[in-house]
Amino acid sequence: MTPSESAAPGIDRSDWRRGRVFWFDSEKGFGYIKPDDGTEQVFVEYRCIETDGYRTLHAGQPVTFVSMARPRGHEAVTVRPAAGQPEPGVGAEPA
Repeated sequence: MTPSESAAPGIDRSDWRRGRVFWFDSEKGFGYIKPDDGTEQVFVEYRCIETDGYRTLHAGQPVTFVSMARPRGHEAVTVRPAAGQPEPGVGAEPA
């Protein structure tokens, strides 16, 4: 984890997790992250993505994130793209 991850207001360093984008629909503005620890997928909306410019993610892209339990499952509240490129064929968008 980088120092900036622990600097987010109200978020403790231990709250940050790593994962990869399973799929993300840029037109609809949502998708899912597959956590590296093997736990269930985490829902993500574009508004939670912390990046400059257009807020989108790509299948296979590594991310760090903080999630919360919601009635329908876990949802990301903060997502930061990590260094690295998507892996070809990983996380194809469902039909």
